[in-house]
Amino acid sequence: MGCYANAGELYNQCRHGRILWNRVGNIGKNYQRIHCNRKLWIYQCGFDEFQDAIGDYSGSKTPNTPDYTFSIDGQYRPKNGFYAGVDMVGYGRMYLDSVNTYSRDAYQLVNAKVGYEADKWDMYLYGKNIFDEGYTMTGIGNGFFLIYSTLREMGLKFTYRF
Repeated sequence: MGCYANAGELYNQCRHGRILWNRVGNIGKNYQRIHCNRKLWIYQCGFDEFQDAIGDYSGSKTPNTPDYTFSIDGQYRPKNGFYAGVDMVGYGRMYLDSVNTYSRDAYQLVNAKVGYEADKWDMYLYGKNIFDEGYTMTGIGNGFFLIYSTLREMGLKFTYRF
């Protein structure tokens, strides 16, 4: 069981942006659609003043807030129903305690999907965390904790729409 205290003064700033690009039309002899999306969030969060019975955390970053997050994705859909897509999501370093002793390093995950879509059904091969990126983290912050990374997942899915 942990002990929690309210921080004296915090600063919290977030900057973000998004770029979306779509290409629809004839490429060669086929009607095709290409989609690309990019997002970036940068976080600046920390303690201006924060003291409790254990210590002074002034100037430290707030725990459990990554320095940044981003996502990039792209999708290709020709007219014939087949499609392919890939995306990458990333997370910056994140401190796990108020003292900023324990942290999780930055990491990125890549996911992919290839399939066929008809009017009422969809079937695709997919992969999540396809490079099997490990980001398991351990630390002591209001108690000991261990957070496991998501393992690589590959599969085949079928969806039917009524």
